[in-house]
Amino acid sequence: GREATNFTYTLEDGTQGELYDIKANYTILMFSNPECPLCGEIMRQLASSQLLSALMQHKVLEVLTVYPDEDIEHWRKYLGNIPSEWIRAYDKGQILSKERLYNLSAIPALYLLDRDKRVLIKDGTSVADIERLLMSK
Repeated sequence: GREATNFTYTLEDGTQGELYDIKANYTILMFSNPECPLCGEIMRQLASSQLLSALMQHKVLEVLTVYPDEDIEHWRKYLGNIPSEWIRAYDKGQILSKERLYNLSAIPALYLLDRDKRVLIKDGTSVADIERLLMSK
């Protein structure tokens, strides 16, 4: 129920945004990296969920995936594996890790946030849990 920490993310083209600028009713925030097999599996589950896809089409849900590490070229090569309708970003300067804004000791780290960026699910890895919670709202 606590508010998530706001942070700045950077898109492939260098454009920057902030978590709190996302105006959807719900935001899935996922920290991942290309070497993480579980990250890829969770991304596939998120992308194949009919419920989540419908919510995204109706602008009720946004997915923000953030690469927290420093090898941006490696991340760029991996972008084709991340759905293009998601906000695909990286942490320029690794501020999230350096300032310990989020616990990134285990990747993937998955959060479900409401419109006010209150945390509904923290450090989850279950897409089914996210779906259940969203269906109950």
